[in-house]
Amino acid sequence: MNHELEILGRITSISAEAIQGWAVRSKGSGPVRLIPEIDSEAQDCIFCDLPHQILSDAKQNALPFRPNTQNIGFRLPLGDRFNDGKVHAFQLLSEEGNVLPFASLDGVIRDRWTFAFPEEELLGWVEAVGTSDRISGWAVMRHRVTNQTRFPLEVLVHSATRVLARLIADKKRPDVAEVIGCNASCGFDFVPPKGFIGATIQEIFFSRL
Repeated sequence: MNHELEILGRITSISAEAIQGWAVRSKGSGPVRLIPEIDSEAQDCIFCDLPHQILSDAKQNALPFRPNTQNIGFRLPLGDRFNDGKVHAFQLLSEEGNVLPFASLDGVIRDRWTFAFPEEELLGWVEAVGTSDRISGWAVMRHRVTNQTRFPLEVLVHSATRVLARLIADKKRPDVAEVIGCNASCGFDFVPPKGFIGATIQEIFFSRL
């Protein structure tokens, strides 16, 4: 009997921290054991024995059976070594070493997945609208491995239909510097054009240039 054909699974998320999902056998008991490969290099084996609520409704996930346990999830930590801006490929293999097809949340079935994470991540916050209708915030870029920050950043402020302003995030924010460990010159203030904020709800977007 080919037990590999009885393994069903899904990749639920891929982030810089970890790849997560679930896998279960249609027959038999005990957690599924998977062998991940990233860039053709075998990683430590993972057991699918973490709680996973997505299978509370087996019909919703198009399963031909109802699992007898909710402990079918897995989490593969990635660490910092893949935060290099390059495209990496990974597969999930059975204990016998054969590649297994897994579905994504949108239902697409693949036996090979790719991911890429930039070396830097954007940290920032749009904090509040003050009594003078001034919008304050802060923004920095931080290297995922070294934690070094890059500043000042240029921030684009826009609505759904027009550009409102281009700002330099260089105002002193010692409170942010103390928590993030960055230079204090990372803040910005924005005063919307006269008449922009009124009785109707307006959406304002902040993007890094």
